[in-house]
Amino acid sequence: MTDETKPPPAPELEIPAIDHAGELAAIKGQLATLLAQLAELNEAKATAPAPVPATDTPPPAITPKAPDTSALPVYARLAAGYSK
Repeated sequence: MTDETKPPPAPELEIPAIDHAGELAAIKGQLATLLAQLAELNEAKATAPAPVPATDTPPPAITPKAPDTSALPVYARLAAGYSK
């Protein structure tokens, strides 16, 4: 094998060192806040809701009103009669 057929060597890459300590500390603080909120939510779920006082009055009844067909034209009265 000759030198002409060999691929060139890969260049050496220098990767700069990045300090992520500040970012990780911020994320850790946010995570602690979220965990505290989650604990409060779980405590709120565990407590029973406030009781609702019972009422003595029944709900109002809704009664449908019968339409007055005497004021309608003849064809409308006939149509109203067929729909019953």
